[in-house]
Amino acid sequence: MIRRLGPDEAGVFRVIRREALITTPEAFASTTAYLDAQTDADLADRLSNIPTFAAFEGDTPVGLMGYMRETGDVMGHRAFLINVYVSPSQRGKGLARGLLTHVLDAAASEGITQMELMVTVQNTAAIAVYERAGFQIVGTIPNGMCHDGQMSDEYIMVKPIAP
Repeated sequence: MIRRLGPDEAGVFRVIRREALITTPEAFASTTAYLDAQTDADLADRLSNIPTFAAFEGDTPVGLMGYMRETGDVMGHRAFLINVYVSPSQRGKGLARGLLTHVLDAAASEGITQMELMVTVQNTAAIAVYERAGFQIVGTIPNGMCHDGQMSDEYIMVKPIAP
């Protein structure tokens, strides 16, 4: 089951986000230290303002994906895909595709017409998922991420979506 998380589900968000940051830290522009510094009220506020979807196996969250809309009259048609994660035991089952469908549908219903993301060039599995969903690589950010002193380039990927 995939559904949008509400502000009363800060604990659910914390559990799956922590797993993501521990399992694949190189994929995220955040850390467990940052997550640990966030109160449940901080996370509830985040869930109120940033549409975030979780995939569940029973009551256990096994995937996460959200988006942040750009602000202003000129860039408000764009959004940025964030917090993309599927538990290793659940990969290859279509959860990323399902989460992405929910995110894109929600974004389109808000009038967003372009979804953007950044992904490290080494993350070939994620790149393949995005390309199958219609995202195209439009640029590269050299040394876009630095984890433990290791630099990684990032691709910028874009997909037009219908409102």
